[in-house]
Amino acid sequence: MHVFRHRQALDLEQAESFSGWLAVLVRRRCIDLYRQQPMSFQAVDLEEAEAWLSSTAKQEEPAEDGELLAAVQAFKYKLKPSWRQFFELYFVEGLDYEDISKRLSIGKLRCKYMRAVLARRAQRNPQIMTALGRQRSKGQGHAL
Repeated sequence: MHVFRHRQALDLEQAESFSGWLAVLVRRRCIDLYRQQPMSFQAVDLEEAEAWLSSTAKQEEPAEDGELLAAVQAFKYKLKPSWRQFFELYFVEGLDYEDISKRLSIGKLRCKYMRAVLARRAQRNPQIMTALGRQRSKGQGHAL
C-alpha cells in the first residue's frame, strides 16, 4: 500500500533496482508489524507435535491428491466432448456399458472400443494410472 500511495515519487530511471528496494521495504514493514504485536506463547504438547511431524505421509496426501486431480483434469480436457463424457461416466462414476450407452446414445460395442482406446492412452501417463487406481480403491470407477 505504501508503494501504491507514493507511486508518484518513484524514479522510473532506477527501475532495475526496484525489486531490491521493494524487498527491503517489505522486510522493514514486516519487522515493524511484528514488533507492534505483543509476544504470546502457547504450550505445546510434545507428543502431539512429534506424532504430527512423523506423519509426513498424511501431510503429503492432499498435495498428491491435488496433483493427481490436476493430471486427470488435464487428460480429460484434451479429449473431445463425447470421449470426455464417456471417460467421466465409465472411469470416474463407474457406470456399466448399458447405462452409458443409454445416456450417450451409443452402442455397447462403441463403449468397449472407447474404453480400450482411453485405457491405452491413460496407461502412458503414470499419474492418471495412480489417480484411477486410488479412485478404484475407494470403490468408484473402473480399473484399466
